[in-house]
Amino acid sequence: FAFKKLGSPAPLVSFTKGLTSSMFRDESPIITAVAEFSSCAGEEQARVLFEWSGVDVNGQVSIPASVFASVTNAQFQVPANTLTAGKFYSITCLITMQNDPSKSSQATHTVYVDYRDLQPIIAGGNSLRLSSLKNWTLDASGSRDPDVMASADQGLSYSWTCKLRAGFRFSNCLDSSNQILTLPSAPEISFVGSQLSATVTNPYIFTVTVSKEGK
Repeated sequence: FAFKKLGSPAPLVSFTKGLTSSMFRDESPIITAVAEFSSCAGEEQARVLFEWSGVDVNGQVSIPASVFASVTNAQFQVPANTLTAGKFYSITCLITMQNDPSKSSQATHTVYVDYRDLQPIIAGGNSLRLSSLKNWTLDASGSRDPDVMASADQGLSYSWTCKLRAGFRFSNCLDSSNQILTLPSAPEISFVGSQLSATVTNPYIFTVTVSKEGK
């Protein structure tokens, strides 16, 4: 029995992270491709070209070609704040033999961009000491959705509650008319000095909850 070896097969592509991984939008993970050669490939192992591309799994949104333009080796670093949270992306690596472009193979790595939790923030920190004789404001407009650029509209809804703490007991906050305090659904809430009674050791506990569709 005799055979003639006409050429070496193209190497296969695999990824050090396997076929799937996850990330957050503001991270920059590195995806590493591995060229797996046949035992017959010999010296050809050193002459491989890498080409990367990517789309979302529905094939509707391509990752800009500029993201891949300068990547010619086995590692692709996903630029932070490039992908959209809540989407799956297919990152494809095509390898070609430099001395024989007809020999090529490719594989796809799927990345899921996970959601980060919303970040409610009240300006001034977690504890404020205010005069009951002056008007004052609680401002949560600096709250963030980390999956949205800081300069963009965060698209948040706001809900406030107020409790008066007395030791280990909590009760509803009352206004100067002895009615349960009603708070607006807004990023800022303002008070006139006499709206709440002065307290000595029992603090008012204000809590803001931020939300948006899908989170």
